[in-house]
Amino acid sequence: GMGGMPGMGGMPGMGGDDFGAVDFFSGGVFGVTDNYHDPYSHVYDYYDDAPDVVITSGAAVAYSSAAVSSMVLSDGGNTISINTSHLITNGTLFGGNGADIVNMTGAGATGTIDLKGGADSIQLAGSNTLTVSNTEQIAGGSGVDNLTFTGSSTTVIGGSQGADTYNLSSTAGAAYTIKYSALNQLGDDINGFISGTDKFEFSRSVFLGDGDSNGGLDSLQFGSGVTSSSTDNTYWVRDSATNNLYYDADHSGDGTGVLVADLNATVAIGDITFVA
Repeated sequence: GMGGMPGMGGMPGMGGDDFGAVDFFSGGVFGVTDNYHDPYSHVYDYYDDAPDVVITSGAAVAYSSAAVSSMVLSDGGNTISINTSHLITNGTLFGGNGADIVNMTGAGATGTIDLKGGADSIQLAGSNTLTVSNTEQIAGGSGVDNLTFTGSSTTVIGGSQGADTYNLSSTAGAAYTIKYSALNQLGDDINGFISGTDKFEFSRSVFLGDGDSNGGLDSLQFGSGVTSSSTDNTYWVRDSATNNLYYDADHSGDGTGVLVADLNATVAIGDITFVA
């Protein structure tokens, strides 16, 4: 771990008694293998066996108290990797007014991410429980994620392995595109989907249903209790009793299609799109 850092801008010093009491990142806050330059031009040279934070470009300040444990990224855009296995419960990551690129390694992050201004993106590891806002692209890893979105951002959610839960924001201006590029990404629980505003996007190389390659779904079958297609060249089915969406690759009427999403609202044919 690190020794106590001088306080920054009135915030408690990092390391020592102030920081160690809450343990925002174990094993040292900035376990870098190069000099770290803080906004006040102090230079620190720390070495750690397993860096918890690696800043490729930009800067970050981490601080902690009995009530607050946060990391704040600088304005102007940042590229940063964070070992989320060391992020304490209910910690917060704040972005700056620039394009932030955040790569999280290690599963099990719990807390809040608000990347503020700019076209921001974040790559998660597995099994996270997070509240997310002002993040334009977010992709999960393996495991099960529970993500609650707030605010009015336009957000692209990359599907991941595991039965994830996405709670979408109902704030005016919020819009979501949920992308799937593999069969093992299906089976999510999606709450707050708004037909005509939100959409699904599927890889045409994996999923059938866009025979003319115009980006739109050719046909959608629906009915109460319907979970598989009985119509030739119709691969997508909505159970109108539950709103669940299914993908039926054999479109034969036999068996049950693969659950794409457990929805609490209706999805229409125009909400399902395709990309190469």
